[in-house]
Amino acid sequence: MTDSGLPTARHHFPPGTPADICIAHNRACKVARIVTKAVQLGCDHEISDEQMDAIAHEIGVNPPGSDETREAVRHALGDVLDVTDPNKDFWYAVTAALPFRYRDPDGRTVLLVPIPVDE
Repeated sequence: MTDSGLPTARHHFPPGTPADICIAHNRACKVARIVTKAVQLGCDHEISDEQMDAIAHEIGVNPPGSDETREAVRHALGDVLDVTDPNKDFWYAVTAALPFRYRDPDGRTVLLVPIPVDE
């Protein structure tokens, strides 16, 4: 565990995994936790930095420490992607390696956190 309260990527990847992959994984985990609570509170992609910080404090993680992490939260709170909507660029969202919400074929809203497995 880190002082953020989240397990770090070293628990998920083999020793020697490049740092950028671990950083991206840790960011995705933090974003997923913040987005989950933000959705419960009714926040959307216009969430303020102050709201993000308050949510992070409430759930016991450090506030986002970079603009990239804050933008990832906002991105994940954007439109819910629907795999049946031909006008959505689903492939782009998956390859962007950011957590995002989508509606699965059963109608459930799911938060997907892509984890790269190779360089």
